[in-house]
Amino acid sequence: MKRISKVLTSLLLAVAPCAMAQEAGNIEVSLILGNGTMFQQNNQNIYLLPEYDNTSDTPGTGLGYAYGSSQSEDPGLYLNLSQVGVNNIMNMAGIQGRYFLAPNIDVNLSFAMNINVTPSKDYVEGVASKPVAVPAQRYIQGRLQSNLQANVGGDYHFRVGRNNNMNAYAGATVGYQMARIQTSNPYVGDQDGSEVLYKVQSQAGQVMGIQGALVGGIAAQTNCGLVIGIEVSPVAYQYSIYQVGPTGFQTYKANHHAMKFLSNPCLKLGFRF
Repeated sequence: MKRISKVLTSLLLAVAPCAMAQEAGNIEVSLILGNGTMFQQNNQNIYLLPEYDNTSDTPGTGLGYAYGSSQSEDPGLYLNLSQVGVNNIMNMAGIQGRYFLAPNIDVNLSFAMNINVTPSKDYVEGVASKPVAVPAQRYIQGRLQSNLQANVGGDYHFRVGRNNNMNAYAGATVGYQMARIQTSNPYVGDQDGSEVLYKVQSQAGQVMGIQGALVGGIAAQTNCGLVIGIEVSPVAYQYSIYQVGPTGFQTYKANHHAMKFLSNPCLKLGFRF
């Protein structure tokens, strides 16, 4: 990480002598690299999916695997809601568009989205006969996984440097994001004697969040239009709500609040025109 920081600093200093100032009406499109604020979905087997028991007289719904207990897990720990930025500096965290209303004022919009779809596949019975056996085909659970994030904000720019063409900026941003996983089981091969137990089962869960943050950074533009910048959030607040709706039961909801300081450092590479 120290080596990457040195490279980024050297690159910014190399651009500084030939930097050019922005003007009103300029449009800037940047690729955001580094720590994003998108919800993490590392453990797809249990993340966002409801944990409930429909076999007892009083079925329970909650978070996590707390068998034999009436306590549900903390949504902040279970969903890693307090760690909203864990990407490597070389990973893409989204794209941003920026429009300059004046040389020192801009409005911006950033967006990121991931969608993964796995179609389901039924179980196919095999034949156990000798000397030749027909292998069974295992079923595949269907899965629809989506994750999206959108932020809108504004910045005020200050010219710095020897030629006043580099600019530092400070501003604020607000955003919304949602992550959802929905699964469905096809025919899984369960049998009770001669009776085939075939019941399509589906479960889903989602988490939504609203975030507000102060942002600050420094950027420079070369004479060919390439813009290089570094940005960080001095203060960021996020409110998240997790909910699942087991079939036939009341919707389960859990809230979480997160406050972060000096978070989400990122590198921006873009063009201004």
